[in-house]
Amino acid sequence: YSILISILLLSKNQLIESKYFDKVFIEELKKFGVQIEMVLKDDEEYLKISNNIERLFGADINLDCLKLDNLCSASFLLVSLAAHGQTRLDGNGIISSIENNFEYLEKKLRNVGASIKKVMFLKI
Repeated sequence: YSILISILLLSKNQLIESKYFDKVFIEELKKFGVQIEMVLKDDEEYLKISNNIERLFGADINLDCLKLDNLCSASFLLVSLAAHGQTRLDGNGIISSIENNFEYLEKKLRNVGASIKKVMFLKI
């Protein structure tokens, strides 16, 4: 479902059942300028996405702190590609895991025009 929400961010006025999404995941998406809110419809909680692609912008996300699975982390990568400006996805363990589980992902994204730069930082 995390990949689905990344795709739906590119459209307007979508309702998605909220039980599938972690609140921390949603809060991190808001750093990109995503307009998401919880709404009640027929006594059920939904996420309402009222977004427009021009409103997404780059953000700094620490994926290691979120304790996300590979698909969830990859969804942040997709949102980053749709956003205007630079995004920094930090989290060596997660980044390595994405690379290992999605064969040639970086190369495939570059082939469709993505600008990706891997930077290694030493933590002291």
